[in-house]
Amino acid sequence: MATATTTRQQALTVARQKARERRLTLDRSRDEADRKVEEATATTLIALDARDAVVAELEAAEQNVSSALRELLACPGVTLDRAASLADLTLTELRRLMRSTAAEETGATDAQPGSGGRSQADVPGTAAVPPVAATPDGAGASAGTPAPRAAAA
Repeated sequence: MATATTTRQQALTVARQKARERRLTLDRSRDEADRKVEEATATTLIALDARDAVVAELEAAEQNVSSALRELLACPGVTLDRAASLADLTLTELRRLMRSTAAEETGATDAQPGSGGRSQADVPGTAAVPPVAATPDGAGASAGTPAPRAAAA
């Protein structure tokens, strides 16, 4: 009977050793998978920060464009159509630029954080589009829109 107990103990010892080796192998695999998840997450966070910086630069550039467009529209005889043609913008794009600045000047923007500056007014069917103010000569948007912008070289 002593040999049966010894054999059983030896078998248990061998089984425990195999279990330990398997667990260590699985732990190494899990650790490697966790490391890959952490690396991918860190890379994603860095890319998101870079995107946020670019979006902020874009918003600042759009503010500059909008200010320049307002200055252009303040000139005598310059209508929305003419300003759009002169700036090589579509009338829709000119209105979007003007609307985004008007909303920010009045503090009436409803853009959500992380929306890239888009407000509900930019999403079809969610809000009415506010009208663009008439030009000093009383003209507003009228016949037709200019041709789409040419691709930048």
